[in-house]
Amino acid sequence: LIALFGLGVLGYCVHLSFSFSVPQISPVFFLIAGLLDYEKAVNNACTQNSPVEICSYLYDVSKNYNKFYHDNLILTADSEQAKLIRLQISKAVLNILTGGLSLLGISPLEEM
Repeated sequence: LIALFGLGVLGYCVHLSFSFSVPQISPVFFLIAGLLDYEKAVNNACTQNSPVEICSYLYDVSKNYNKFYHDNLILTADSEQAKLIRLQISKAVLNILTGGLSLLGISPLEEM
């Protein structure tokens, strides 16, 4: 990243050069952060009289969970603690999806 600052009044031109790295954010963070937005999504849908807000929210949660499920072993995790945490995350996603679909009048599947 290079920034160029010109101070024409003083006749100076300063070149600054710096670089930085952005830490990679875990997909688990996006999944959990998304779960915390459930109430906001429902409130937006109600105030805007727009059920598509809930649909979009549920789609995003599903997409993030699919990535989480693909990248992480759940029942055969490296440790018992990791297994329990991943099961709790999965249960939270189930509750959010079930509640959201219920608000839309859709009965979720019990299994696929």
